[in-house]
Amino acid sequence: MASTRASPATVGFFGVLLLLLLFFCTVKYGRVMHEAYVDSAAWQPVDAVVDVSSIVPARCGKGGDKFKVQLQYRYAVQGRGHVSDQIWFGDPYCGAWSGARDVATQFPVGAHVTAYADPAHPERAVLVRDAVSGQTWGTVILILVVLGVLLWTSVWLMVRRPPPREPPRPRPSGGF
Repeated sequence: MASTRASPATVGFFGVLLLLLLFFCTVKYGRVMHEAYVDSAAWQPVDAVVDVSSIVPARCGKGGDKFKVQLQYRYAVQGRGHVSDQIWFGDPYCGAWSGARDVATQFPVGAHVTAYADPAHPERAVLVRDAVSGQTWGTVILILVVLGVLLWTSVWLMVRRPPPREPPRPRPSGGF
């Protein structure tokens, strides 16, 4: 009967593919954080008006009821109108009712607020430029923990090789 166990080379190949996928996901979120803390310092402040600010039920994370804030605001850069829904960098808020209420209260409909627009891409703007959402931080931390566990497991499996098989010994009578 043939063995259904995967060869170490196959496991290693898929392990490397998984590590590369997780690495590229981490790079994506790293780019988001880089924008938040470095690039956006040069984004220009512009006057904006909040058109939509509401709290809606959402599916995210685990646990009980979750809510997200639907926000939309309009602003102009060099006389050209734009619309955005980004409050901060990364994923939108999705969590407890009280947190969603706090965000929605901070940006009520009709409020005149300051948005920060990317001069190179004026269609990109945020209301809070020095913040990354908690969900984005959570994702990055989760990816780094998984990468660490996979790396540790890979090293442990490489070090923990079974001893080589000994060749058969001749029988005392001189034959095999």
